[in-house]
Amino acid sequence: MIGILLEARIQTGRAKRALWVMWAVATALAVLAAAPVVASLSRYFGHSRMATRLTLEFDPAAAMEWIRHGLGELPVAMMALLAGVVLAMVAASAFVSGGALAQLAGRGGFWQGGGQFFWRFLRLAVFAGIFYMTAVSLVAWAAGGVDHWFRGSMEEWPSAVVKTSLDALALLLVWVIAVGFDYAKVRMVVDGTRSAAVAGFAGLGFVLRHAWRTLAPAAFIALCGAVLFGFYQTAYNVFDYRGLRTILITIAGQQLYLVLRLWLRLWHWSACLRIDVAVRRPASPWALAEPEPYGDNI
Repeated sequence: MIGILLEARIQTGRAKRALWVMWAVATALAVLAAAPVVASLSRYFGHSRMATRLTLEFDPAAAMEWIRHGLGELPVAMMALLAGVVLAMVAASAFVSGGALAQLAGRGGFWQGGGQFFWRFLRLAVFAGIFYMTAVSLVAWAAGGVDHWFRGSMEEWPSAVVKTSLDALALLLVWVIAVGFDYAKVRMVVDGTRSAAVAGFAGLGFVLRHAWRTLAPAAFIALCGAVLFGFYQTAYNVFDYRGLRTILITIAGQQLYLVLRLWLRLWHWSACLRIDVAVRRPASPWALAEPEPYGDNI
């Protein structure tokens, strides 16, 4: 596993174009979402003495919760805006992930890969959404059963323990599904699979059959992401956001954090490619060019 991660890290370092294009797309989407939201919320802060303080550490989720509490529901225009942003994020994710995986796999350049795999990855995202909703719905149904079962109980802790376990199960299921569909993307790029259903089931089956080989590297990279998030949150809470210099430093820190997060994503995809090749040597086109790729390092 260590050898795979090291080789994937080296391979990720060569995908500079993918990294910077992903950063540019993520930044553009953030501006696309933030600018109209801030503009639509400005009228609610216009007569507030706390407007300056609130906007220094602006939290869109908290602001929308405040509006929902005051108006009873979000404005229709804002709901339409959020729906449009989500659709744009899904489409942009399909394009940049196709371009990045194609570049990492040596199946063409970033722009060529993004165009070639865009519709395949878009169909795969819809197929993955069905799995996510099914998993979350099943856990929510189980949580409802727990509420009904412990409804007459005088003690709260058994219900809390079971619900916490169900939350952890939901998180685990979503993570395994996400890793499985990352391997589905690898199948589409490496094997040329066009069907989202075939690639999706193949990716999930591959992860379940080789759980240690696939989930252990993914868990390590996810742990790196959690540590990075912890450092970012700690540094973010240190500043009091007063003065232009502090605000500019904060913006630079946020962009650095975004770049590092995207680099970790590329590292994960590179590891998926390496593991897929090493485990599926007889079925992988890469095996013709690399007869013994990294097999001893799994």
